[in-house]
Amino acid sequence: TRINTSFFFAVCISRRYIALNYRLGDDAILPCDNAPPLDSTCSIVSWFHSRDLPWTTEVVHNGNIIEKTAQATRLSLYSNCFLGIKSITLKDSGVYYCRPGDNNALLTTVYLNILTTGIGVRYFYLYYKSGHDAILPCDNAPPLDSSCSIVHWLYSTDRSGTAAIVYNGAIEKNSARAARLSLHSNCHLGIKNITAEDAGGYCCRPGKNTDQDTVVYLHILNISASQTLNGDGDFTLECSLFRYSDLHPCEENSIRWLDETGKVLLDRGVTNTGRTCVSLLTVKHQRGHRKTYTCQFVKENSVKIEAQYTPVFTGRIKNSLIFTYKALVSYCSF
Repeated sequence: TRINTSFFFAVCISRRYIALNYRLGDDAILPCDNAPPLDSTCSIVSWFHSRDLPWTTEVVHNGNIIEKTAQATRLSLYSNCFLGIKSITLKDSGVYYCRPGDNNALLTTVYLNILTTGIGVRYFYLYYKSGHDAILPCDNAPPLDSSCSIVHWLYSTDRSGTAAIVYNGAIEKNSARAARLSLHSNCHLGIKNITAEDAGGYCCRPGKNTDQDTVVYLHILNISASQTLNGDGDFTLECSLFRYSDLHPCEENSIRWLDETGKVLLDRGVTNTGRTCVSLLTVKHQRGHRKTYTCQFVKENSVKIEAQYTPVFTGRIKNSLIFTYKALVSYCSF
């Protein structure tokens, strides 16, 4: 089915954009970050592919691969509804969209680039929210080594030390995260139910070839809330970006807050503490008003990731407001 996709760009400006580079013949995995977490069959998720904008072709409909497409025999769906493409060709390049149901506001847009020449160190900067499943690419894995028998994955929070979490294709059992780690096609590293502690630098290395490293910087966004002590029901939102600590410090305006109208709110600035960038926002209680607060991490004038919080006030106990939060996380270009 060919569809005019001009409407995608109108609603996707503040959502998740991903650029992936693969070599001709590689197996590719395309993330779908806003798939329903409890829908293991991807029953409401569809994938679209476009090589000639504004037209696109639907390749997966409600979790089912459309058999009449030219790619059908090479397509598969992975955990979290990620799209797998085996033995990619030049015709697989272009723009892919993952959409849950009819909700265009939750699109994941993936730009797939096919490289035909050149081998060297590759760098990826990935942004996730705690609790999601992540897949980290390993672009220079040996194409004929399906067991990843010479591939190592290394992890570090800073330059002071590095730990092997995968050695010669085997997950290190003494790693605290061993139960959540797995190797996917082309030796990509899978991490289930990621937490702030998973943030840092990852390196995929085939054998001893350091000139063929794939370096992945994994950033984790988290928001928490606490009530202030002034007794009037005000509360503080804390937006934290966990990352590799030896990257450049977060800039003063790299984290910003917006209300539901898109107005930028006055916060307390950005604080760099070790490998965490933190911004605090004090919010006044307004009963009866359904306010939404959005935290965005911005780099080079591009929103990398954003999270939205809506407080729901449910009552008082001993003059203290009780409130819960509804969270929606969306991802943007990187």
